[in-house]
Amino acid sequence: MQTENNHIMVADLTINGEKRHVAMTAPKNGFFYVLDAKTGKLISANPLVNTTWAHSYDLAAGRAVEVPPDQVAANNGPSTTGGP
Repeated sequence: MQTENNHIMVADLTINGEKRHVAMTAPKNGFFYVLDAKTGKLISANPLVNTTWAHSYDLAAGRAVEVPPDQVAANNGPSTTGGP
């Protein structure tokens, strides 16, 4: 069962003074991604909404910088699963 419908938008943008052909998407994880449409290289990944699981994206590593588990619980309020 598909729970998400990822749309990918293609555009020509000027980024840091350079014209780029890019692909953009905003999946359910809360980040807005801009990729080079030819190479697939990640250009930017910024939070589109407040996220509780990650606070930023490390472009060099190619992954989100996750919030430590103890802070996630604090951000989300009391656990409903019985854990700390």
